[in-house]
Amino acid sequence: MKLLVLGATGGTGLEIVRQSLDRGHLVTAFVRSANRLNELHDRIAIQEGDLLNSAELAGVAKGQDAIISAFGPRLPIAKGDANLLQRFALALTNAMRRTGVRRVVVESVAFLFKNSIMPPAYL
Repeated sequence: MKLLVLGATGGTGLEIVRQSLDRGHLVTAFVRSANRLNELHDRIAIQEGDLLNSAELAGVAKGQDAIISAFGPRLPIAKGDANLLQRFALALTNAMRRTGVRRVVVESVAFLFKNSIMPPAYL
């Protein structure tokens, strides 16, 4: 299976990449900084870009069977990031519509942070 992993440089994302490789999947990581995945550069495809840009997401999602997201905000969360997850969700769903990718798994613990950017109504 061809998997696109978002948030692949974080702890959970890196584990998703490793386990996906162990299971024989073809992995593409869409990241802010490719140098954080140097140890895996010969085993996965790595593309740098902006997760909030649906055109960039669509470009990397094209041809993938599924998307797995471990994307989450870095602490401390800036006030300007109050709608970060909403903007990401819109970019992701728009990219999926453009490319026809129909499977996505989103993993996040953002709602566990004190002063969370996830409103309590969504818990």
